[in-house]
Amino acid sequence: MPNNEPDPGKIIAKAWRDPAFKTALIANPAAALKAEGIDVPAGMTVTVLENTDKQYHLVLPPVPTDELSDEALDVKAWGFADEMHFMNDGEQDGPEFAKVIAKAWRDSAFKAELIANPAAALKAEGIDVPTAVTVTVVENTDKQYHLVLPLVDSDELSD
Repeated sequence: MPNNEPDPGKIIAKAWRDPAFKTALIANPAAALKAEGIDVPAGMTVTVLENTDKQYHLVLPPVPTDELSDEALDVKAWGFADEMHFMNDGEQDGPEFAKVIAKAWRDSAFKAELIANPAAALKAEGIDVPTAVTVTVVENTDKQYHLVLPLVDSDELSD
């Protein structure tokens, strides 16, 4: 994530509340974030993606550089997956996604399959993807950060 350790949830909430901010954030993420006091480091690209009822973006976090035990790697994957939501009416799928993230970190062949054919790779891991939904898998690195705006039911949205 860009400098100043921003809370992505606050940026997402503002995008949900403020259509003009959302438009600016998608069009020019670095400028919109800077206006919020968040600096994007030189050489880093921020891309904003929006989930819809027909399109879902799954972001793979960078592989931890620490020498971690399998258990510690699983815990770290859980931390990333904990806030992810999939396509089933906003229900949390943290455990399933934590397994997918950890497996992608450990197994380069699985990661390649996940990126090339997300629906099949997710199905093999027990996550069903509705046929009407396209899943795109992207990867965050030290030079590329993807911020996903989750689908929100505006009837359930409150400050």
